[in-house]
Amino acid sequence: MVITLLILKGFIIGIGKVLPGISGSLLAISMGIYDKIISSFSNFFDDVKENFVFLIQILFGITLAIVFGSKIIYYLINNFYIVTMFTIFGFILGTIPSLIKKTKYNKKNIIISIISFLATFFLNYFFKINIKIIPLTTILIGIIEAFTSIVPGISGTAIFINLGVYNDILKSISSLNLEFLIFYIIGILFGLIVFSKLINMLLEKDESKFLSITNGLVIASLISILKNCLNGSLIELIIGFLFLIIAFFSTYLKT
Repeated sequence: MVITLLILKGFIIGIGKVLPGISGSLLAISMGIYDKIISSFSNFFDDVKENFVFLIQILFGITLAIVFGSKIIYYLINNFYIVTMFTIFGFILGTIPSLIKKTKYNKKNIIISIISFLATFFLNYFFKINIKIIPLTTILIGIIEAFTSIVPGISGTAIFINLGVYNDILKSISSLNLEFLIFYIIGILFGLIVFSKLINMLLEKDESKFLSITNGLVIASLISILKNCLNGSLIELIIGFLFLIIAFFSTYLKT
């Protein structure tokens, strides 16, 4: 019964990873297992058997959710691109108030957010980011996935869209591309082991500055996503805007 419950919780976290703008780590916090996950990765070798049994169940549930969920989203992007992107925009937009609320803003943190925003905006508009899916970059994608999984409130979807790999990731996962998945999982495991310690230290030391950087990045990412949504037909724009509103409030009311 315990095993089934842990797999179910992992599945719910995985759904949070697939749905844009919904933080899997925030769902883990709400279910009371976030601290245990971080502790199990950070101190894995302190009790290998217990940590392995716990983590393998959580990761199995997450994997099931990502594999099945990615098939649905990949289909929607390829058949209803404008509406889907507006919905993604709404999900991510709904996380902004929560991030801002958690950030203790002062002059220094405001400047940090502005610099983060301008840096991301500049890269998006003056440098074409087009990552080729090869083993090395796939490992990097896995590391980014691990990073966004550990830090509450950060949407990996926005980052992957900016890098131009979101659609490729969905396709590779939904089609069970083993070459991609092997290196992707290697990157995730490496990232979880490294960042579980590092992120925990950074957040404890100065969470507000870290969130200030995140705020700037996410807002710039939203602009990047929005510019790809405005070339649809009038009907697509109207339907897309309605889905944006629904997605925004569905995320906002849960954060």
